[in-house]
Amino acid sequence: MRMFSVLARNAGTFIEAIFGIFPQFFATTDQIKMADGTGLEEKVKKYEEFVNDKLRKDLETVMKTQEEVNSKIAEYLQLKSVIENIKNCDGVARKGLKTQVDLGCNFYCQAQITDPSKILVSVGFGFFVEFTLDEALTFIEKKCNQLTTYSSKLGNDSAKIKAHIKLVLEGLRELQDIGAKKEEPRPVW
Repeated sequence: MRMFSVLARNAGTFIEAIFGIFPQFFATTDQIKMADGTGLEEKVKKYEEFVNDKLRKDLETVMKTQEEVNSKIAEYLQLKSVIENIKNCDGVARKGLKTQVDLGCNFYCQAQITDPSKILVSVGFGFFVEFTLDEALTFIEKKCNQLTTYSSKLGNDSAKIKAHIKLVLEGLRELQDIGAKKEEPRPVW
């Protein structure tokens, strides 16, 4: 066993060490047939298709979903700020509130809110619930915690997918006998 580790260190990889010790048992890379009967080039092509068709699309989907969740979090935090501003204004509950409402495509109209002590909040799937300002703040806090947890889970999923992509690409490099990609040192800021 010690001989293998010494040869592996000297040869660069364990696979190269095995080829060096027992060359009569191994074919050249041109003659390699995989267990399912396909050649090396076909197997490399299958792995490349797997990376491009499956893993990269999964990564794109996860990152897009994470972006959508983060935008929802930003909307809830903006709503929380508006509610706190309404609560802090003196005399708003008695007089009402004057505001502008977005009709769509950045067209606004003047609006008068007669009772700003209650607010409608989107709870998902097109449903809105009427809350008092304190209830809305409680709901927003819970919803933001839930969305933040989901966003961090999506971040972990994207990291796993990136690791799988890197692992498959390193395996392809080794299969094709391409030298390991040397990463340049990153500048320290």
